[in-house]
Amino acid sequence: MEGAARLVSMKRIPLSNRKGKVVGYASVDNKDFEKVNKWKWSAQIRKDGRIYAVRSVMKKGVQTFIYLHRFLMKAEKGQLVDHRFGRTLDNRRGKLRISSSQQNSCNRKGNSNHLSSKYKGIARAKGMVTRPFRARIIMNGKRFEIGYFRTEEEGAMAYNKFAKKLHGKFARLNKII
Repeated sequence: MEGAARLVSMKRIPLSNRKGKVVGYASVDNKDFEKVNKWKWSAQIRKDGRIYAVRSVMKKGVQTFIYLHRFLMKAEKGQLVDHRFGRTLDNRRGKLRISSSQQNSCNRKGNSNHLSSKYKGIARAKGMVTRPFRARIIMNGKRFEIGYFRTEEEGAMAYNKFAKKLHGKFARLNKII
């Protein structure tokens, strides 16, 4: 019953492409729906595949974009809005938070090409036979070497523990399979 109550507390905003066809939806809290639904929102697809809800406005003859998550959080210039769980189309206030650039980067996903490891912060260590997986975190240009591990999973667990200490509530933790 608890999950059903959560579903009712949000509404979906249609997102269009350039031709006006609905290509997806963004979620907002019920209390924000009327305010947000006044405008036509579009899907902006980034090169990395992330999709954001945006609307276009003209300011002094120049087209600019207003991002739904920034609009809802009333983010000022220089402030970032972090999607807590990385779901860029979930714009419910409980899933968004104002953050610094550093905090926002802590919550980024790991390397998506998985050439070295399927986990964030884990890479194959060249020349290491008994412990071939290295765990590390880079923050503010400083490299934190966590250690070398026999398996990716051991490294991911160590990464998670260190990330919690270093990044606190902004830590993006690995889901260990």
